Amino acid sequence: MLTGNYAANFVQGLQGDVGGLDTDHVQIAACCKHFIANSMEHWGNATRNDFDANVPMSDMRNYYLPPFRSCVMEGRSKGVMCSYNAVTIDGVFKNVPSCANDWLLQTTLRDSWRFEGYVTSDCGAVNNECQAEPKGHGLYNCTEAAALSIKAGTDVDCSIHWYEFSKEIINAVAGGLLDEALVDQSFARLSTIQMELGLFDNNKAQQPYFNLGIDHIDTAAHKQLALEAAQQAIVLLKNDGVLPLRPGKKIAVVGPHFNATDLLISNYHGSRCVNGHPGDGKDFSCIVSPIEAIAAMNSAGETTGAQGCDVAGSSTHNIAAAVATAAAADVVILALGIDQTQEREGEDRVITTLPGMQRYLVAEVLALQKPTIVVLFNGGAMSLGDINNEAGAIVDAFYGGQAGAIALADVLFGAYNPSGKLAATMYPAEYVDEIPLTEMGLTVGPGRTHMFYKGKPEYPFGFGLSYSVWGLQWGDAEEGVVADIEWSLGSATNKQMLEVVLSNIGGVAGRQNVLMFWRPKGGELNIQQKLVGYRGTGRELAPGKKHVLHFTVDQSLLQMAGEDGEMALSTGEYELFVTVGDKESILTRKLCITS
Repeated sequence: MLTGNYAANFVQGLQGDVGGLDTDHVQIAACCKHFIANSMEHWGNATRNDFDANVPMSDMRNYYLPPFRSCVMEGRSKGVMCSYNAVTIDGVFKNVPSCANDWLLQTTLRDSWRFEGYVTSDCGAVNNECQAEPKGHGLYNCTEAAALSIKAGTDVDCSIHWYEFSKEIINAVAGGLLDEALVDQSFARLSTIQMELGLFDNNKAQQPYFNLGIDHIDTAAHKQLALEAAQQAIVLLKNDGVLPLRPGKKIAVVGPHFNATDLLISNYHGSRCVNGHPGDGKDFSCIVSPIEAIAAMNSAGETTGAQGCDVAGSSTHNIAAAVATAAAADVVILALGIDQTQEREGEDRVITTLPGMQRYLVAEVLALQKPTIVVLFNGGAMSLGDINNEAGAIVDAFYGGQAGAIALADVLFGAYNPSGKLAATMYPAEYVDEIPLTEMGLTVGPGRTHMFYKGKPEYPFGFGLSYSVWGLQWGDAEEGVVADIEWSLGSATNKQMLEVVLSNIGGVAGRQNVLMFWRPKGGELNIQQKLVGYRGTGRELAPGKKHVLHFTVDQSLLQMAGEDGEMALSTGEYELFVTVGDKESILTRKLCITS
């Protein structure tokens, strides 16, 4: 649900459906990718180029398909990218590459979801269909691969070998493997999008999107939006009273990311700044680093920094100097995490703990028994183990973007009360050994994601603390009595409207987000919980103030697919619960489904 909502809104913004300047033209043709079950890049001897993702139909319906459905049907994306991997659904098809899979691209995407845009391959995916392992699937010759891909619904080949695709299409038509009308159809789909973008129009001087220039980039409004996004994304995982910090102290910022700049931009970027040579992709001199942002907030005090160790290196030569820097300070901020050497396209992590010598650096700093804040910079989830107990505070800053360090300093010093929630489960370190990355089923072993994971996470999906204290109450509760919700499958009403009253009962103003989950009370369904809604204050709520949040629970959100893939809502006892992301503020309500 979360991924689907994010995708739909992101697509509408990109394409200009929301906030666009031209109702007659598309701003940018968005592309939902990678369709589908593309969760494994390179793990062990398997690569995405030759991998066959074996997915039960129930998991396909319950987990893999819904975000793409939202991207297409709600976001109305103009494009979809089929993935490198093949897919197997037992009893339906076996080892069919995504870009040659008519069940995915025709039956599901175009027939069921009424997708009218174009499908492009991931770059080189069609060529992979006819290459021997490990460079490809080796299922067809290249002429057959081109023909089957066009027939399935892949309109465009994204590849440095695009000319090979064009040549093989000609060969396929000439050899009777492909009807030329299908080639025309694919061409028309692509050309239609190009027309909607205005690429063939002669009046570009009058079109808003062709008149955007450098003066429309990095405006004051853009910078403010980047800051707000970074602030709202930061998650406070632990706080023993160390935070927020008071300016005027001696603060040491220690760790591989203490002076990071381009790290904050994550991946797929060029130069962020234009002070030097933007074409080289290496200018990040205008990005404020963590130590710079912290020093600016601590202008009345003293701020020092030291790297200590690399992200994943084996050298300990600089750790002693970093520990000495920490020893001379009143407060230590450990800037830790991972980077693109650990997580990137084409590569998967084999550990979720801090790599290299970072754990050694942490142990040496924690031994000083100074007030210590661990700050994580990461994309994928991290496992911290004993650090969770030993650090005074833990903040997940992720990569943050251009204003990531400024937002971090705002949170550390209390200029912004953290409101972010984890968008992924933080598993214990041993989880990577409990289930192979090549296992694409969600319910196998300990299970995957908060929906199906049966173990105890280090931090659950949706977790996130605040500097204030929050109270929750059902809006229709009378004198503390909450009525059960009784819902008949045969009733004409398939929606339930619920009110949740959020109260700031602490002493600090702040934003807050409330998440609503659904879970079965019995063991009939193989699911732990499911997100069915989330709402936020949208603004700061002062101490002592209340805010009413409205949730709509639709029966379709509670449906689950069985082994046959059919979506159904089973009778029985369930529970709805809402939370602000901590372990105390949880509100529950019984939901009874009858026949």
